[in-house]
Amino acid sequence: MKQYKSSQSSIKKPNTFIVGAPKCGTTALSEYLRAHPQVFVSSPKEPHHFVYEDMPKKSKYNDLDKYLELFKEAGDQHKIIMEASVWYLFSEKAIEKIHAFDPASKIIIMLRRPDEMVYSMHNQAVITFNDDILDFTQAWQSSLNNKKRASYPKLCKEPRLLDYNKIANYSAQIENVLKFFPKSQVFIIFYDDFKANTESVFSDTLSFLGIEQVPLGKFEKINKNRTIKNRVLGRFIKEPPQFMLKLASKIKTLLGIRKLGILSRLSALNSVETKRAELPEAVRLDIVNHYRSDILRLQTLAHRDLSDWLK
Repeated sequence: MKQYKSSQSSIKKPNTFIVGAPKCGTTALSEYLRAHPQVFVSSPKEPHHFVYEDMPKKSKYNDLDKYLELFKEAGDQHKIIMEASVWYLFSEKAIEKIHAFDPASKIIIMLRRPDEMVYSMHNQAVITFNDDILDFTQAWQSSLNNKKRASYPKLCKEPRLLDYNKIANYSAQIENVLKFFPKSQVFIIFYDDFKANTESVFSDTLSFLGIEQVPLGKFEKINKNRTIKNRVLGRFIKEPPQFMLKLASKIKTLLGIRKLGILSRLSALNSVETKRAELPEAVRLDIVNHYRSDILRLQTLAHRDLSDWLK
């Protein structure tokens, strides 16, 4: 196991991790916590440093010193220093590496019923050009084959993240967490609770973190469902030509700024908020049946009645 030694001895290190799962409210929770005076959340919130071994292309922060730089602004007032990389839970190695980094770390896990999670995940994969099978039913059936696709989109850095038949195997993922961390350091949040009783769940989270209770501020809905207007333009924005990146780098250096924001503005203009189409009932039931045994195991692990997930 890698020994975590860094030249950044003066920088405070993260002590809390929202480890996933994706599309389960992690962005909203991390933004709510960011507003707390005793909490520092990295920017970006998902550096994914600890997947450097099994998903090396997922992270731009594989180097430890570069990773710790993300926390250099954390001060003495910040009792909780955290990040929220949503694929740590799914990763085979990340949880063990977090434990090696700091065995006293607090772990927050957010879970959503598998049929909703994988459907939402596919939508994001399509928008980010990680999946080129635009029809979810086809993408789901493809994942059930348990074979690598003949080809993957150029922009798909981690094909495993398109394994819709595996990414919501929560019970095995939580068992892995509990292999390294005691239950007292692990807090599980269910998306349905978070959505229905946000203030109560937020308060419970602050109690778990051992920090001052503060009222939940008012926030707009985060991560609304969106679709791409023009996929050709979207692909260009996602992977612009190298000469443009070099030019942008020179401009940023000249202006003494870290970000121009042109591509992010173009991306916003090229997407539109839409209501997600209803998941076909036959496909939904297929997903439920596929994950049935895992859901039953999760009930025992989390001491939670999940019969609703089985309907």
